[in-house]
Order: sequence, then C-alpha cells, then structure tokens
Amino acid sequence: MNADDFQELYKLLRGSKSAMPVLDAKALYQERKMVAATEKLAYARETFLESRSRLIKQDVEKQVDKKAKDADRQIKKLKRKQEKLLDVVKAFDELLPQLEKSAERERQRNEKKEAAANVVTEVQTRKERRDQLIGKLARRCDVPDEFALAFSKADDDQRLDLIWDLFRFEEVKTEEDVFGESLYLIRADQQSYLVYTPSEDQMTSSFVVTSVVDDRPFKPFSPQEFLELGTRSKMVLLIRNPDRKVPDHREVPDRGLAEEALVPDGNSNPDGKAEVHPDLDADEATQVRAMDMGTFSQLLTSAQRCGLVPGADQIGHVRDREFKKGHYDLAFQTIDSLFTRFSAAASQRAQRLTREDAEISSGRIKISPKDLQAKRSRDRTEGQEIERAKRRFQVVLEGLRVLMNTKASDSKAT
Repeated sequence: MNADDFQELYKLLRGSKSAMPVLDAKALYQERKMVAATEKLAYARETFLESRSRLIKQDVEKQVDKKAKDADRQIKKLKRKQEKLLDVVKAFDELLPQLEKSAERERQRNEKKEAAANVVTEVQTRKERRDQLIGKLARRCDVPDEFALAFSKADDDQRLDLIWDLFRFEEVKTEEDVFGESLYLIRADQQSYLVYTPSEDQMTSSFVVTSVVDDRPFKPFSPQEFLELGTRSKMVLLIRNPDRKVPDHREVPDRGLAEEALVPDGNSNPDGKAEVHPDLDADEATQVRAMDMGTFSQLLTSAQRCGLVPGADQIGHVRDREFKKGHYDLAFQTIDSLFTRFSAAASQRAQRLTREDAEISSGRIKISPKDLQAKRSRDRTEGQEIERAKRRFQVVLEGLRVLMNTKASDSKAT
C-alpha cells in the first residue's frame, strides 16, 4: 500500500461526493496519521455506497424493457456502469484492511505512550500531593490535653465528630501517604483509635504506632501492613485544620448518665426490654435507649454537614418543642418526613455518581488523573457524611418509636 493506491481510487471516484474524502485520506496517510486516514477512507466508502447501493444491487435485465429496439444496448450500458461501481467497491475493500492494520499499530503505539505518560503523571501527582501535605500534617503536639480527654470519654460516633472538629481526613492509598511523626485514625473491631507514627528513619522495616490518648503502643506494623489499612479503608491520615476550634470536653455527653434517664420528662423503661430495630448495631441500640436532647443535636449536625436535608433546622425545633414536651408522635412524623426527603436526595446523588462514573469510563467525560483522584476523594468524604446522617436518622426514628410504644404501654397500664 502506498499513496498511489489512494490516487487510483480517486480517479475512479472523480466527480462524486466521495472523491475529496479519498484525497483527504491520502494526505493523512502521507503524514503517517493512520487512524485518521482510516476514518476518512471509511467515511468515503460509506458515502459512496449510500448513493450507489440501489444501482449496485439491482437486476439490470429487469430494469430494461426487452421489447425495446435497443434493449440489448441499454442492458450492456447498465452492466458496464454496474461493473464500474463494483470496481470502486473492490478498490475500497482492498485498501481499507491494509490501512486498518497500520491504524491498529498506531493505536497500540499511542496507548503505550499514553500509559507511560499516565504513569509519569501519576507519579508526579503523588509527589506533588505529598509535598503539599507535608506542611499540613497533624502532629502529636497538635492534640491538646482536653481533646485527648474528650476522645477517651466519647463513644465511637462522638470520636469521629471530635476529630472532624479539629482535623480533616486524607485517604491513605499509596506509599506517599505514609509519613513519620504524623497522626492517623485507625478503625478496627468497630472502634476508632487515634495514633501517631514514629520518625521516618524508624519506619524502614517494622515499626510501632502509639495511641495519642494513653501513649499505649500498638503491635508492630510492616510498611506494607500499615499501608494496607488505608487501602482497605481502615485508616485515614489527619491534616491540620486551623479554621476549626478545639472542642470543649464538657460538651461530650456522659453516656453513663444518659443511660440512667431514658427521656427528659421522667418516663423510663425500668425492665430494659424495649425492642430495638435489628438493623442497628450495639452502639446504635444503646443510643436509642439513651436518647436525649444531645441525640437530636448530633442528627442536626450530621444533616447540615451532608447537605442533603432541606429544612434541617426543623430538627432543632423538634428537639426543643415536641421531644422536650413528650409529643413523640409529632416528633416522629416530622423527622420521618425529613428522612424521606433525605433518602430521595441520597438516591438521586448515587444515581448521578453512577452516571458520571460510566461517562468517565467510556470517555464521554474527559478528566485528568489528578482531578479524578480529587473527585473520588470528595465523593467518598461526602458519602461518609451521608452514611453518618442516615445512621443518626435511624437512631432518632427508632428511639422515638420506642418512646411512643413505652408511652402507649404506660397509658394502658394506668
């Protein structure tokens, strides 16, 4: 195959709409742009067939009145024309497969170049991210004594709130996300642990991380084992957030006191047999039985953070009016209505993210690896906030259901 093949095809097509695309394909071939040349030539063939297919496929003898004086001449003329068209199709079909082979080799070369470029870009992105994080890393000295005290007294959900009030989270996905003398939050056995790593020079082989709360050392980790905690979403890196205030440990509810009084107005469940929804875990079930004003405050905070609860301020009104006065049925109706709207918004968000992922995978949405990584991190953080809000909605709704049942039972008893 060479440029002359294109020229010969052009001569056969001269005067038709398909002639110029063939010349364009020839120019692209000479510039060694095989993929573009193949697309242009395929377009020329398609255009040609669209305008000539009827004549190519027709039965010539049936198109001529055999009783006509010049019937034989008309038939021969049509056959010559049909043969010429078939010659053009044959020329296309001989040239296109050869060009396609060259185009496929070009695609493979481009894919290799792109893959190599992506590796370089990813390495550079990871290096830039590490350089940016170094100045923001949370250190042991960034944790005040009152914070450690509050963390030790809090339950697991409250611990996440406390940390969020002081730090922000960064995913741990690569070796560049592992730093010495830095704070990490580890989630294991349904418990959250705030730890700090030793110096960089002590992390070359096996190393020990230490609890911030009580200086208790954990079992030794290899660098790979430590990294796997992050890749399995069991650990995040903590970054300083100077815009947030350190929470007062007095704001953390005493769970023991909360469990002694089921509701603020003195109603109680002395036998402790109130049924709790089986979907809630042990910590959430305890929160249901110990629901108080703080439980609503936690829901309000989560609802505002996730951004999917229109009219989230109603939660505060329910807390201060219906719940405080013991009107649990009215409180349930309002919170359930908010939860329905929240669930619908969360479902729409999930569908939107699914569509975006499909469009990114198919190439319809162009996005750089760096921007894609930032999007994934942002989506994951938002998803965590949404899941937390969902759990707290369930806790409050289940708590109100238990309180309604308890109140109804007390009414029957009296």
